[in-house]
Amino acid sequence: MRYISTRGKSEAQNFLHILLSGTAPDGGLYVPESVPQFSRQEIASWKGCHYHEIAWHIMHPFIGSDIPAPTLQKLLRHGWDNFRHPAIAPLIQWDEHIWLLELFYGPTMAFKDYSLAVLGTMIDYVLNENGQRAVLLAATSGDTGSAAIEGFAHSKQMDIVILHPHGKISEIQRRQMTTVTYPHVHNIAIEGNFDDCQKIIKHFFQMNDLANRRLIAANSINWGRIMCQIIYYFTSALSIGSTDTDINYTIPSGNFGNAYAAHLARKMGLPIHKIHVAVNSNHIVHHFFQTGEYRIRPAQHTISPSMDVAAASNFERLLFEICEKDSVAVSNFIQQQETGCVTVPSSLLGAIRQEFSSCSISDEATMQMMERSYLQHHYLPDPHTAVGLSSQMQLHDAEKGHNNIVLATAHPAKFPQQIPSQAPTPQLPAHLSDLTTRPERYTRLPNNFAAVRQHLLEQL
Repeated sequence: MRYISTRGKSEAQNFLHILLSGTAPDGGLYVPESVPQFSRQEIASWKGCHYHEIAWHIMHPFIGSDIPAPTLQKLLRHGWDNFRHPAIAPLIQWDEHIWLLELFYGPTMAFKDYSLAVLGTMIDYVLNENGQRAVLLAATSGDTGSAAIEGFAHSKQMDIVILHPHGKISEIQRRQMTTVTYPHVHNIAIEGNFDDCQKIIKHFFQMNDLANRRLIAANSINWGRIMCQIIYYFTSALSIGSTDTDINYTIPSGNFGNAYAAHLARKMGLPIHKIHVAVNSNHIVHHFFQTGEYRIRPAQHTISPSMDVAAASNFERLLFEICEKDSVAVSNFIQQQETGCVTVPSSLLGAIRQEFSSCSISDEATMQMMERSYLQHHYLPDPHTAVGLSSQMQLHDAEKGHNNIVLATAHPAKFPQQIPSQAPTPQLPAHLSDLTTRPERYTRLPNNFAAVRQHLLEQL
């Protein structure tokens, strides 16, 4: 399998190259030249397989011989060993027509664990084989940082650098990053928002200069993250028994990685009818789906902070496919977007609407859904999952002939301040029971690339 840039000015690369990188040299994102196809009969034959066995079917075509098959099978077999549910990503019924895909049984209680647990072992294996050292870079809106630390912390081959927006994530999210004691983990609180953190990370990759170290991305700009996220769409469809009838997925979305992974699962043969993108008050993608106009606005701070994203990176990958891999059109879109606003042709918007719909949910509606879910269904969702459930109610309540799956992307214990008064406070798992009393260690820096770079040069 070869990988190409969405902006068309970088050479095609193999899987190992794009795994150990971030953005392409031309600033674009890597995507596979082709996507493997599976028939419904082939997918149905995987029913009853373990999570890691289905992962093998999905991931092996994207990796090919870059990682020997026995090694990849071993990495996948043990990749999710420390998850707290035997099904890894269980599916539970919320009401007659709606299912919840629970993606919070990893060590940091959020869906980012499902990709970074495996990505950590995979990258560590490659670095060890090549005798290389690297710096892992990530911007986080709340969950990526702790999942990256957990997935890579035991690696002796890399330093870990995590940027988070100061004061704009929950205390639990912050402490999961800042209380770790590994000396090679560097937490930086940026005086800005997630988009500011993400711009600094992208700047590092564009410069490709940090103490002469190889730079690796932990955000979903790294194709490996997207590849791993495709898996749970297949496992959930098999769990619900829907390989013959179409499924709707409702996805709480920030950086658009999960929505793009669902799109790829659909291209690979999974019978997905509609992908519903649920956003909070940061509704740039929703506005685009409604009008065809993509206008960047400053991100607002909400009670669902992991979705407080203005410029969703993975939207570029979707545009590249919808534009039939026209890298010039994508480059023009990105250039116009950065200067203010861009409107796409109605034909392009129509193609997107055939597969996607969207909804924007306010903080008030999010809290109402958390309360309603607990009182009526005896299920307490976290704020991000509540955005998804509220969107589900608005988007396709009439589509009751389909199986509807909402992604439950985080555990409610990560957001104790948002728990409704009628509900008991959910408890952290045993390995995090003393989290709020552990000492923290992080550095607060201005929203300035030069300041961050200088700090890291001194630390590394």
